[in-house]
Amino acid sequence: MIYATSATPWLAIIVALAILVPLVGIWQGTRTERAVSGGTQAEELRKLVESATAAQQRASDAQAQVAGEVSTLAARVADVEKLLREVR
Repeated sequence: MIYATSATPWLAIIVALAILVPLVGIWQGTRTERAVSGGTQAEELRKLVESATAAQQRASDAQAQVAGEVSTLAARVADVEKLLREVR
C-alpha cells in the first residue's frame, strides 16, 4: 500500500507529460506553419511590388517617348504652317 500512494504522484506526472508534450508539439507546429506561410505571403507581396514598380517604369518611359514624338509633330506642324503662309 505504501508503494501505491508513493507511485500515484509519479503516475500523475507521467500522464500529464504524456498529454502536454504532444499538445505543445502540435501548438509549435502550427506556429511554425503560420510563420512559414506568412513568409510566403511577404515574398509574394515583394514580387508584386517589384512587378508594379517595373510596370510603372515602363509606363513612364513610354510616356516620355510619346511626349518627345508629340513635340516633334508640333515642330513639323509649325513648319508646315509657316510654309503655307509663305506660299500665299
